[in-house]
Amino acid sequence: MAGASFRTLSAAFDAAVRQAGGLSCLVVPARPERGYLPDGLDWSYAETAARVERLADSYAAQGYGLGHRVALLLENRPEFMLHFLALIRLGACAVPVNPDYRAEDLAFLLAHSEADLAVALPERQDGLAAVSAGLRDGKGRQRPGLVAGEAAVVVVAGIVDAPAAALCPVARVRAVLGARVRGRRRRARVGA
Repeated sequence: MAGASFRTLSAAFDAAVRQAGGLSCLVVPARPERGYLPDGLDWSYAETAARVERLADSYAAQGYGLGHRVALLLENRPEFMLHFLALIRLGACAVPVNPDYRAEDLAFLLAHSEADLAVALPERQDGLAAVSAGLRDGKGRQRPGLVAGEAAVVVVAGIVDAPAAALCPVARVRAVLGARVRGRRRRARVGA
């Protein structure tokens, strides 16, 4: 995989699964006082890929795919990465939601991103439902003009003004990730 160029993030993940299927991909250390996964977890690339594939199949069965935008209020948990990878596999756009957003920031994110769906942890669903209730088209229509080629909509909460949002095209995300991976490899080799 060294020096490889991938057309999509999904292709890069698939290559990692082929190359390192049995190695750890998602690891959460045990922490008994944590409210989730107190025993931790250690999923290999192959296990992670199987979970991603099941989620992608589920999204596809519900009609989500290329161009749809899905807000993810899953905090910094393994579920976020699984849903993110499943969505981009289908060509959908993941919209990460900062769990610390105030109601007005969350409303801005959902309205600006034009999310077609929001996925949240059970303990976050009531708050998300309250904020998003007024944002849907009263006729339940899907937003027009779905756009292909998005990887994520990133929103930064404003300190002084309203939050700012940026659409991250797949090509830009790929370039940034590729540069960071190549940079890490070079540093690792220098110290070896």
